[in-house]
Amino acid sequence: MKSYRYLIVGGGLAADAAVMGIRAVDSEGSIAILSEEPHPPYRRPMLSKALWRGTPIDEVWLPTAEAGAEIHTGIQVMRLDLDTKCVQDARGEEWRFEKLLLATGCIPRTLPQAPDGILYFRTLSDYFTLREAITEAEHIGIIGGGYIGSELGASLTINGKRVTMLFPETGICARLLPPPLSDWLNAFYRERGVEVITGVLVQRVSRDNRWQVHLSDGQTLIFDALVAGLGVLPRDELAHQAGLTTPTEFSPPTQTGTPEKKSLDGVRVNRFLQTAHPDVYAAGDVALFPYARLGIETRVEHEDHAIASGFYAGQAMAGEAQPYEHLPMFYSELFDIRYEAVGLIDSQLEVRMEGDLPTEAGVITYHQQGRIVGALSWRNAMPVDDLRELIGHSS
Repeated sequence: MKSYRYLIVGGGLAADAAVMGIRAVDSEGSIAILSEEPHPPYRRPMLSKALWRGTPIDEVWLPTAEAGAEIHTGIQVMRLDLDTKCVQDARGEEWRFEKLLLATGCIPRTLPQAPDGILYFRTLSDYFTLREAITEAEHIGIIGGGYIGSELGASLTINGKRVTMLFPETGICARLLPPPLSDWLNAFYRERGVEVITGVLVQRVSRDNRWQVHLSDGQTLIFDALVAGLGVLPRDELAHQAGLTTPTEFSPPTQTGTPEKKSLDGVRVNRFLQTAHPDVYAAGDVALFPYARLGIETRVEHEDHAIASGFYAGQAMAGEAQPYEHLPMFYSELFDIRYEAVGLIDSQLEVRMEGDLPTEAGVITYHQQGRIVGALSWRNAMPVDDLRELIGHSS
């Protein structure tokens, strides 16, 4: 049995940031990271953006080990015992801790009853698989038109591939962007050679030498490679098994239109990122945290939050707790368009657009109950810190 002052389950951005937070307070305490992935911590956002635009693969790695953390890859943690302060991995090995961070992230939603081989793009291994696949694949299908689907649609097209995007919404990024902007993106992508098929559900997927995707409108599309970006689910099963607070909600319908099913929605933490157990913390995608500026609790599945919450959690674990009041941002790159956003970005809210969007720069604000709850800068119209200043103000 191995023992550490600080044990981190998960090996992503939040885990790396937590190590830096710990070391900002405690330069000597032993730290171990247990990661299911075969790789040490890396910069996940590069997988759908920079690596397809010529950035060398060496730039993906994070300097976690340089801070003195032991990194154990290929470790699947199966059980958390809060009484003995111990986790057990799939091999039966036990790891004791004084302080524990759950940075378990998310897993992709999958198509039910679909053949193996669909690439649910999320990890560095997925990037390597797709990079290898496109050396021979000419026509690539992307199921999903949201955050990941829109980025991969642009990135693969830039790399000279024929791409077809298909999804049930009316436009690309329709859950984030107001209809005029989302509809414009459809035309923008088509002008660059992407086939965009909207308003369809995947009824069935089959495979022989190539992929056959059977759609709700009667079409059957044939692809050399198939990628899916259907959203993610938080990896909160370990916390749930241990009895930590993991609220339940209904998940949205799947691409096939199957009925909604209940799923856990993250690990609830207080404003110091502490769970119901005083020595266990959660950060990154899996943390259901108090969003102080808006007076709600939420999860955020993006880089900035993973880094900031991981660092705060690490400091708290090492004895210097500060309230986590950071307003996380996220960004995307779609061909030559970049946008940044802060707060609740949901096209179902009251949305107002200012500026010469979509062809020029502008700002989109999202309103709820008489105040601004989200803000998005289109084509570098406004610095992120200025977007943050808008959140919580009266409409």
